[in-house]
Amino acid sequence: MKAMLCAAFLLISLHCVAQATVKGKIMEPQGAVADAKIVFTNVATHWKVKQKARFDGTFGPVELPPGVYKVEIKKRCLKKYSKDLTLSDKQFLWLDPWLERICGPPPIME
Repeated sequence: MKAMLCAAFLLISLHCVAQATVKGKIMEPQGAVADAKIVFTNVATHWKVKQKARFDGTFGPVELPPGVYKVEIKKRCLKKYSKDLTLSDKQFLWLDPWLERICGPPPIME
């Protein structure tokens, strides 16, 4: 019971802290990248936030406490995207990662 109360308090206190917001759209030569895995990792604490890109390649909003993060985006047949971000409180950041194709084009649906 104590653990549940501590976890609830932690979630509430994190939500009350000033946050940065990250949104974006993932693209590749064939167009939008659906279902790409996006991971934001806080460099100091190793805390991770994971998301998946929507059908149109968009993701977010991701609410993160200020700090230094590494964002990694992965999708089969596309080169992994990795970038370091420094986020401050109340910051809004739009990412437009462009992923390079490293294997053949996707099959054509008929």
